[in-house]
Amino acid sequence: MNLMVGMMVALGLTLQAFGYVAIMNKTDNSAVHVVPAPGAVTIDGDLKEWDLSGEILMFMDESSKSAYSVRAAMMYDKDYLYIGARVKDPTPLVNNYTFGGDYAMAWNADAIQLRFFSNPDLKSTASLQTGARMPDADQQYVNHITLWHSTLDKQAGYAASYTLRFKDPVLNPPGVSGAYKRDEDPSAGSGQAAGYSFEYRIPWSVLRAPRPLTAGDSVQMQWQCHWGNDLGNAVRCGMTDVRNAASGDLGYMGPGSWGAAIFEKTGNLKRVEKTSAGRAVGHIPVSFKLEKAGKVSLAICDAQGNLVRTCLGAQPYSAGEQTWLWDGLDDADKPVPAGSYTAKLLTIATCTRPLSMPMPTAPSSGPATCCILKVHGSPIGASACPVSRRTRNGSCSTPIIPVRTIIRASGTRGRYSPCGGSVANRRKGAAPGGC
Repeated sequence: MNLMVGMMVALGLTLQAFGYVAIMNKTDNSAVHVVPAPGAVTIDGDLKEWDLSGEILMFMDESSKSAYSVRAAMMYDKDYLYIGARVKDPTPLVNNYTFGGDYAMAWNADAIQLRFFSNPDLKSTASLQTGARMPDADQQYVNHITLWHSTLDKQAGYAASYTLRFKDPVLNPPGVSGAYKRDEDPSAGSGQAAGYSFEYRIPWSVLRAPRPLTAGDSVQMQWQCHWGNDLGNAVRCGMTDVRNAASGDLGYMGPGSWGAAIFEKTGNLKRVEKTSAGRAVGHIPVSFKLEKAGKVSLAICDAQGNLVRTCLGAQPYSAGEQTWLWDGLDDADKPVPAGSYTAKLLTIATCTRPLSMPMPTAPSSGPATCCILKVHGSPIGASACPVSRRTRNGSCSTPIIPVRTIIRASGTRGRYSPCGGSVANRRKGAAPGGC
């Protein structure tokens, strides 16, 4: 997981002006398979004419998958690229950035962003993070695309800029068609979480492709999914997928972190859906209770106090019992070793002044409550572990649900799961030095 801070800088914004949000880098999918359109496609948001056999599932974690997930699909023909998805969202289609307003900020609510390198004859490792460069002549093929439904305009929006310098911005260019459709009300008996579907038809010329892409082509691309708050003016949470797993960069930094769009010769693909590839198995619950609704920042540090994982940044939560699930990975998406880790929680609603740092730590003064959960890890294969808590003044005003966890390893990638059964049973066969 990495942090969506640099994108604000790239767009000429300041961190103080907008809420800080953590965007997860996930690599459940390194590629999306683009299939031929089976026939004429009516752009109405329904996806009924689509071949969805290349569809991929993207989500942040198992606990929130039913409410926050995206099933994304892509198709092509000689004239167009088609982009569609079925999105789970508890507050669907709320985005108050308008075509006549600051549409460049439309990503900052319910929206999908795509990075697309439209020349199949070129590949790039360019990255603002590593310093790898892309020739100026190649940058014309870099597309930064934002897709959203403007609540006030009541129609689909398409905004794009080009090159790694975000040049030549366009809004709803000629030839682009898009539509959204809200899901049926879940209270009507479907049993499904709220959400929506959408589809876009984009001419190859808008994507600046040197020619229509076709079977056998492969280009670099990435999906970035945002869920906004119920006011439609800030991102609640988000994630990137279709990534190069070897890179920890954010998508806007360049194609070095992007995955691939693979153009297939035929449709009706026989592919097994992946739901946890590249994902640590199981999660470590970090639970907390809020006396009133507010914004929460959460970070996990190792025994030396070094930041290991940035989890939440000023994210809104309602009052009551809450749980954030840690998959045992660090900010570089690598498994952490067994050991002692501290989860630092800051309830920003209690602060008297806004935070200016993009890291969830308490300010040097003021009434902020910073509860610290200490998850005592153990040698590989050892037993469940208790939790301690404290605040800066030695007491924690918000009760913490105890976390029992075990960290295991398998090969080069860790396996993490909550402890089950009694502590006594788990201790049998535990490695020396266990809890």
